[in-house]
Amino acid sequence: MIPNKKEEDEQLIRPEYKKKKTQNESVQVVVRCRPMNSSEISGGYDKVVDMWPNRGVIEISNPKVKEKKIKDLNIL
Repeated sequence: MIPNKKEEDEQLIRPEYKKKKTQNESVQVVVRCRPMNSSEISGGYDKVVDMWPNRGVIEISNPKVKEKKIKDLNIL
């Protein structure tokens, strides 16, 4: 029997990295947020991301919606 692509890929994964998927899995990402530049400020653009590293929180907001905070992301 010829293995399919998925079987070949799984054979390349080291056993210690193979784990059963759980319902509580999360995605880890890296976020870098730069300050707005002068042309963005003078152009009237709104800041939509606030980072609070001491609290471990990133706030994403939509300036077109009245409520300020749209989504909180907990960071490590």
